[in-house]
Amino acid sequence: MYSSDEEEDERVLHELHVASLKHINELLSDYEASMIAATMMANAIRLYKKCLNSDEAFKDMMETIFNDGMLDAVKEFEEPTIQ
Repeated sequence: MYSSDEEEDERVLHELHVASLKHINELLSDYEASMIAATMMANAIRLYKKCLNSDEAFKDMMETIFNDGMLDAVKEFEEPTIQ
């Protein structure tokens, strides 16, 4: 849930993003990228369904993602680097 502190929200979102990328990189050593992507996409959609207040809000979110040009802005996943 978002807080009233925008800076804190940005910090938490960044932390989640980094943790997700780390986990994806670990999974890539054992699984095909398409299998990981399919699983994560299904889980992401289920999370939106859970956290949005209504079926209408969920449908609006899905339409925004898939119909409003957002897919054109998606960047290809970079190869993992050894650190």
